[in-house]
Amino acid sequence: MMWHYGGPSAVEREPVMQETQGGIGRRTLLAGAIAVGAAAMIEQLAAPAALADWPNGQLPASALTWVPGSSGSVPLEKACASAWLSMVAACRQDIGLNMVVTSPDGGYRDLAMQQALIDDPQGPVPIAGLGRSSHGWGSAIDIWARDMDWMRANAGRFGFSQTWSSEPWHWQWGGTPAGVDYEGEKSPRVNVSDFSGDGAADVLGVNAAGNLMYYAHNGSGLSAPVQIGNGWGTFKHVMAADFSGDGKADVLGVNAEGNLMYYPHNGTGLSAPVQIGNGWGAFKHVMAADFSGDGKADVLGVNAEGNLMYYPHNGTGLSAPIQIGNGWGTFKHVMAADFSGDGAADVLGVNAEGNLMYYPHNGTGLSAPIQIGNGWGTFKHVWASDFSGDGKADVLGVNAAGNLMYYPHNGSGLSAPIQIGNGWGSFIHVM
Repeated sequence: MMWHYGGPSAVEREPVMQETQGGIGRRTLLAGAIAVGAAAMIEQLAAPAALADWPNGQLPASALTWVPGSSGSVPLEKACASAWLSMVAACRQDIGLNMVVTSPDGGYRDLAMQQALIDDPQGPVPIAGLGRSSHGWGSAIDIWARDMDWMRANAGRFGFSQTWSSEPWHWQWGGTPAGVDYEGEKSPRVNVSDFSGDGAADVLGVNAAGNLMYYAHNGSGLSAPVQIGNGWGTFKHVMAADFSGDGKADVLGVNAEGNLMYYPHNGTGLSAPVQIGNGWGAFKHVMAADFSGDGKADVLGVNAEGNLMYYPHNGTGLSAPIQIGNGWGTFKHVMAADFSGDGAADVLGVNAEGNLMYYPHNGTGLSAPIQIGNGWGTFKHVWASDFSGDGKADVLGVNAAGNLMYYPHNGSGLSAPIQIGNGWGSFIHVM
């Protein structure tokens, strides 16, 4: 999985990659991952602020620090190296494991090294082009590690966040930058409801008093709520997704007048709203998720005629709608999130019979539905978001008793539910 940096960490028990005469057989392992259907790896492209003066793959020696590698030393951008070494030390102290960066190409890559990887005939997956790799900023790290449990539990403390399941050895430092390129297919991950930007979905809700409450994911469940807004009681629809593309969920809502309002995440809370649409008052369901796979949430909705409409994000607002389905008028709940883990949102819904149906994104629209559950008809709220942080959306819901239930994605469907809260029955909106 891919992690984005927010601080340093490291672990090694037994290497999962073998050193070869020409270097690490990293992409040989990648071929195996792809053989079992792993999603393509995406490299987030954006220069850390400290490196804005230098082109990707052309950092001066003064910007780099060398750290221990699997064979010799590996250069990293200085701040990233400091964070990495702190995480290595913490992991070693906690569980006695020592992480190293793979040599020679697991850290900073200059243009010559990146070109060599592109030209490498043993590489089964396309490598990011010149000037398009996060390794070119020295802020991406490939590591040797078998046991990921410590990292999943602690990486956020050091600023790393995991985003993609296709490369469990690849970690990125420096938050979730804007812009994308990748090794494989273009499909940046936009996590619905990830208000903190740590890669795992949080929960937001509008309570009976109309207050917008934020319940942060704390690694095992939800922390105590923080109020981030009021006056939301009259909104017809409220949703959370990364509309700005900065890695943190914004909040969008359809107000009493039917206007679609966008509240940007400002780092600590929400900024003043921007109107990005009108005439949404008659929509039965409205949701925000990255249907296009471009790194910014689009908006989807079921209109009064029961048609499923897709409004693409055009960089500043929403483009004209495209109809991608019909017959959705009788659905009790409709939601969009990346259930498949391919980087583009799928659509899920609870139909009139209470069955939970999954409509996979097929590249241009939606494929035939697959039933992945039943007995959902009495749920007050149902939504999909990546609560586990594994790159595939899970399903959460508030049942008839007001309990908040979490149904983990198990790779092919949903596992047995886990209760992660109670007293949610009076909430007007939950996401």
